[in-house]
Amino acid sequence: MQRVLTKTVLFFIAVSFIRGNATCDDEMSFYADGVLYAQSDDWNALSAISIPCDTTVMAIKCQDKGGIAGIKAALDNGIKTNISWKCSNTFESGWNQIGFNDSAWSFAVIQDEASWRSHAASLVGKADWIWTCACPGGKT
Repeated sequence: MQRVLTKTVLFFIAVSFIRGNATCDDEMSFYADGVLYAQSDDWNALSAISIPCDTTVMAIKCQDKGGIAGIKAALDNGIKTNISWKCSNTFESGWNQIGFNDSAWSFAVIQDEASWRSHAASLVGKADWIWTCACPGGKT
């Protein structure tokens, strides 16, 4: 006689997430370790971000469609858009991946907060609007 033994074991895994909000004037794609987590083409509205807590690389692609341009994001782990971010106006393969060498990229430039008035109001004082240059209208 053959016996088969089974035992059911329930595992409860506590998965922590980094949460926050991001926006981009005009079209945004938010990546964590190369995986797309949020997209938006409405810079007037914030996109909710929820990414794994072991994320190494956070990357935001923004396409300006005219007028002023900027990216703004704040996460609950303290990461926020400011002058420590690296920016480029040239696409490079793998730019949003772990191990990408951004040493040739420039640091972000803070944009004039007044240009966006109260848009992204919940991020006022929590993060800076950044872009690749301090060009008039945010143009590169």
